[in-house]
Amino acid sequence: MKDKLLIAHRGAERIISENTIESILLAFKYGATHAEIDIRKTKDGKLVLFHDPITFRFDRRISFVSHTEMKYLEKLPLPKGGKITTLDNLLATMENTPGNLLIETKTLGLEEGIIKLVDKYNFWNRVIVWSLYERSIKIFTQLCGKKIKKAIFITLWPILEKNILNKALKCGADFVYPVFRNLNIKFFEQNGIGVIKRYKKENNARDFLEQGGAGIMTSNLSIIQNLAKDYNQNFTSFSPPIGK
Repeated sequence: MKDKLLIAHRGAERIISENTIESILLAFKYGATHAEIDIRKTKDGKLVLFHDPITFRFDRRISFVSHTEMKYLEKLPLPKGGKITTLDNLLATMENTPGNLLIETKTLGLEEGIIKLVDKYNFWNRVIVWSLYERSIKIFTQLCGKKIKKAIFITLWPILEKNILNKALKCGADFVYPVFRNLNIKFFEQNGIGVIKRYKKENNARDFLEQGGAGIMTSNLSIIQNLAKDYNQNFTSFSPPIGK
């Protein structure tokens, strides 16, 4: 049976606080091929795993992450444990462990920094970068071509599937992620583009994969655990680098 992307949204966010190393590593134990993470840049130039533009959800302050230093963020108390961390720390931790990442750029201007870290830890085959911003995907394509996999969000625009396909091909994406709609999976697959969808129910996720979907994303780790039993997961196969 064909391998599929089984993506844990922000790691094991229902068990351990989102976007933390602890949450991400736990997701892989449930059979996730990838953990989805969110990246922003701090005031002192660190690439931090953080979803929201402000810190309010954790400290009740309207402080923009981009105006906040990492030393403050890593001390924020998280409701389900874990610790806010940088992409550098995460990749260093994962260097000798199984698992892959789906990295979302929450703002423009993060691309070069992400590429430097991917290259530093030789994560080229273990990362998919994705964004709502077509410009971000174009930058990744310009900087490293097909060396890294890329996905683009599709919301309500463009309307026609052929225009969606053209948009994906133009920016160099390997996958599309339609947020508010269903797409003709075969149409995109025949043109070299995979479709990824987010699901809350296992039967819907399973149907999508059986129809040819490239992968699913979910916060429900039981869905991933059950689907992982039915699909060969070459994505999770892992050999430490020589000398490590």
